[in-house]
Amino acid sequence: MAATAQEEEPTSPTSTLSQTCMNMSALEVPFVISQGYSDVVAFNSGSQGTLYSASQRSSGRQVVLKRIPKSVAIKRVRLEIEAGIRLRGVQGIPHFHESFDQSDCTWLVFDRADGIDLLTFMENSDFEPTPENVVRHIATHVIRILSKVHQAGFAHKDLKLENIMYNPKTKYVWLIDFGLSYNMKKEPNCKDFAGSKEYASPEMLLSRNTFCPKKVDVWALGVTFYALLFGMFPFPHDEQSEGKMHKTKRHPRLTFPESSVSKEATDLLGRMICTDATHRMEASQLLSHAWFAAGKGRGPRGGQSQREIHLYHQAGIAVLRPNCIYEAGQLQ
Repeated sequence: MAATAQEEEPTSPTSTLSQTCMNMSALEVPFVISQGYSDVVAFNSGSQGTLYSASQRSSGRQVVLKRIPKSVAIKRVRLEIEAGIRLRGVQGIPHFHESFDQSDCTWLVFDRADGIDLLTFMENSDFEPTPENVVRHIATHVIRILSKVHQAGFAHKDLKLENIMYNPKTKYVWLIDFGLSYNMKKEPNCKDFAGSKEYASPEMLLSRNTFCPKKVDVWALGVTFYALLFGMFPFPHDEQSEGKMHKTKRHPRLTFPESSVSKEATDLLGRMICTDATHRMEASQLLSHAWFAAGKGRGPRGGQSQREIHLYHQAGIAVLRPNCIYEAGQLQ
């Protein structure tokens, strides 16, 4: 049936998101400018807030403004601010400048990380497996950053492709978004079941007990490295597979597709994606693994390209998209 004059054309989710960002930008720009920032442009929006690029007028520095609505738990906002302050000076973490309040939101200001997130990096190569030497280079830097985060008494708790930035030209690596971080100095164990399901460890998915957030970080980082090396996630997360896992109370076994990935790499992954958290490696131990010794002296450009692996969900293999976000209480 032809649309009448009164009927509106359907709006795509993408255009709705874009319009929402533009509308928020138009409403918030005067306030942000009054705080010392200019050239404010919204570029990303999610359940935890909206991101804007901007310039700091006093220095000309390029920054990211994170607008967090008051509907987000104040504890989460305080933890992100606390992490930003405590992790200042850690190479590979964007510098946290300041926070300021508005009637309906809180603003956080960070240096802009120069690069693209790893999910975009993989999208740009049609999700073909990443050369092993490139993954080793990225892994080396991320592990160093994460080890310093843990030494400072924090766990990230949302490690994933989207929260690691990489510049293919400069080879620089950043770890971003501490919105779900946890302060281990107050209490070493955690019971906050929130994050991205594809990266969730067995103790988060199958247990209602407290867990060690540092070991959760290592599992998630292992899943991230697996995705880079093989172009797919290690475990399926469709409704049937998850139902079976919760019924049996057993997490699926880690397997590897046929590929040219080295035995040292798969051995490291097995020690990171270990279902028994007590046997899982600590972040501070990872760089002593043989895989990193094998790559000494080789730059990130020296690896040979991996054999292309089919990316779509078949025979129980999980594809990289989409990422399903869950909140506490939604993993029953």
